[in-house]
This record gives sequence, structure tokens and C-alpha cells, in this order.
Amino acid sequence: MRVAVLLTGQLRDSFINYKNHIKCFFEPNNVDVFLVTSNKNFYYTKGNPNPLTFKFSLHSEDSVQNIEKIIKEQYNDYLKDYIIKTDEIIPEGFGTPEYYRYFIRNQFNNNKLAFQLANDYAKKNNFSYDVFVRLRIDKTIFSKPVVITEKSILAILTNIEPAQFFMIANYNQMEHYCKFNYLEGYKHKPGNIFGQGFPHAPDEIYKHMKARCRLNIVNNILKIYQNNDNTICDFPYKNNDDNRIAWNASGSVPQKF
Repeated sequence: MRVAVLLTGQLRDSFINYKNHIKCFFEPNNVDVFLVTSNKNFYYTKGNPNPLTFKFSLHSEDSVQNIEKIIKEQYNDYLKDYIIKTDEIIPEGFGTPEYYRYFIRNQFNNNKLAFQLANDYAKKNNFSYDVFVRLRIDKTIFSKPVVITEKSILAILTNIEPAQFFMIANYNQMEHYCKFNYLEGYKHKPGNIFGQGFPHAPDEIYKHMKARCRLNIVNNILKIYQNNDNTICDFPYKNNDDNRIAWNASGSVPQKF
């Protein structure tokens, strides 16, 4: 069975968790990796759960050449193709739905690019992938090895927050997933917040997928590596050898590395 991983997102502190991805998912499933990232790293601070208070800032920027060096060293022979974007921006309009929507939609635009890379690679080599996996490059970990088999019931999603960062699907399911268009048709009213009129992206992803396919919800198949106190939790194959300072949780200013 051929498995393509669509590994997307800004690199941030993926030097902490990339070995976890390799040992707990890439190796057990003999995957091919198609990576879409940026030469920039953003972070956000927030005033409260209202997404209109989420303010994004530039943390760091690197050369394309150095990003290439990093991803090739980290992912080695698993990495089949990649795109390093230099055009990601922080738009004008802080405090508006359009401002926040840009960042969610950018995630799914990156998913589309990685999906296209995988299919172009398969076509060039005269085969097709049986399974596609959307995986966020940073912030995500597996508690134990995960093996996909022909008996796996697709599409597989997990509990709320990681739903935005992870899915296992066949071609048609992943194609539909990549078409998710956050806040399409949404008309904002003052005072709308998550759970009270403002659509929460993971909830909207569930709705989007349920409209097209059966969902196999596997809780905790994937987790987020930050504790409630903003420290990094322990997990299998955590990279403790790297002397760079780990990224802090969203909502606080990360230290430079």
C-alpha cells in the first residue's frame, strides 16, 4: 500500500518533533513525504477566545537555501518533493474576520499544493497512492506508532483541535478536504466569538467532511505537544539533543532560536 504524507506548515520548532513523526508514522507505513513550508515563521498573541483578538507577528525569517538544508537533513529519503514559499504575509485588517480567515485558508492552500505534488510525482512514476495523510509539520506528535492497513476505515480524523492538522484519507476524501473554504458565506455580527456565532475551524472541517463521507473519529491518535502551562510535554522520540530553544505555545511570544 502506497502512502503519501502531505506535510505542511511553517517549520517553527519542528526540530523537536520530526523524529517522532519519522519513527511513529513514516517508518511503519513506508511513506513518501511532500512538504510545503515557508521561509517565515509567524506567531500570534490573543486577548481572549474571540479569534478577532488573535494578532499575528513575524518571529523569524530564513533563506530558502537554509530551509532546504534543514528539511533534507530532517526527512532524508522520505522527502520526495517540496515547495518553500516566500510570499506568505501578515495581511492588513487586524480585528476583522478577513484577517483571521487568511491564516486558516493559507493552511488549506498549502494542503492543496502538497496534494498536487504527490499526484504529480505518482503520475510521473506511473503509480497512484492508496492513502493520503495531512499532517502539520510542527506542534503534532504520535503517542505510539500508528500503522495504516487495508482494513483501516477512512477517512480518519481525531478529536477537536488536531482535526485541523491531521487526516488520513483516500484520494476523493483528501481532494474534498483540500477544498475546505473557511468562513465561506459567513456574515459577521459584532460580538460573535467561538461557539457563539463565529465558526470554529475544526468544527467546520467536520461539517465539511461529513457532507461527503463517513468519518472514523479516532481520539488521541494525534496530540499536541504543549502542556497547559505552555511547556513541551514528553513524548516518544522527542529530540532533546537540539540546543535550540523550543517554541512556546500560541498566545505567548516565542523565544528566538
